[in-house]
Amino acid sequence: MKQWEDKVSKYLERYRDDELAMAEANRDMVLRVVSGMGPDKPTVDESSGARAVVNISAVHIPSFCKPRPGEKPYKNTYDLQKEPVLGDRQPINVSSSRKAVDGVIQGGLHKQPADLYFAAVEINGTGVRFYGDMCLVLKRAAVAADTPVLTTNSYDLIRPPITPAGAAPDIPALTLLIDQMAGEWQANTGHLAALKSFDILQHTARRLTTGQISDAILEDEDYLEVLKAGTFGANDLQEARVSAADTAAEIQIGERTRLGPCPSLAEIQWRKQRLAAQRSLAASGVTVRVITTSGRTRS
Repeated sequence: MKQWEDKVSKYLERYRDDELAMAEANRDMVLRVVSGMGPDKPTVDESSGARAVVNISAVHIPSFCKPRPGEKPYKNTYDLQKEPVLGDRQPINVSSSRKAVDGVIQGGLHKQPADLYFAAVEINGTGVRFYGDMCLVLKRAAVAADTPVLTTNSYDLIRPPITPAGAAPDIPALTLLIDQMAGEWQANTGHLAALKSFDILQHTARRLTTGQISDAILEDEDYLEVLKAGTFGANDLQEARVSAADTAAEIQIGERTRLGPCPSLAEIQWRKQRLAAQRSLAASGVTVRVITTSGRTRS
């Protein structure tokens, strides 16, 4: 997997003299941030650095923290096939798109789809809000060193420009491509993050900061995808994170419930679910942290 270090070096060849010195400094800064080091200190902060995160709706947190006997805490699509969800009479079916992507992953990376749990690489943020308002941050030790990390969301394999709109995925070609998109968690995440940061952040004569790097590594729904083998539970979490915006909305709903005007039933239910989620996480010994910035802060 040294190819990723070589690709970063190749990228830097476009610069000369002072520009090269700054580009190399920014590469080193990305590697430091991913490993959990600040811009100056030579030591790693074990609570900092890149983590694999998943987002989940607050309504599912109590069952995640305290699953029923024989039930997995965190479930993938294949787990949800086997049991009803939220009182549904019928289990969830795996979509044709998911099957196509999983076929590529199985063929190219030799990973069994039913055993994969998809996460994103995150530094200081709250993950991908689209997938849920609660961001679960896995401990560093919860992700094996050789876990595959992809340069992008695996669904991009069946989207333009890789797969033209309306065209059937070319599974053999995609199987070869995904091998070129994959690195390993321990050895390559820093270099994958450096390449993504350089793609997103315009090169200037200024050093990159922790916040800029954190934002670039996970920008909206554009992330480095972690293909974690095996499920995980509350004991595998470093912490849970919620956004300042969601926390402000939660407080406002509480104030409106007390003073008016009365919030909608949906707002009241959402706040109730979040409070139940935070109680369940606290009972499991998981700290819930409100994220106000993606940059460094003093504690």
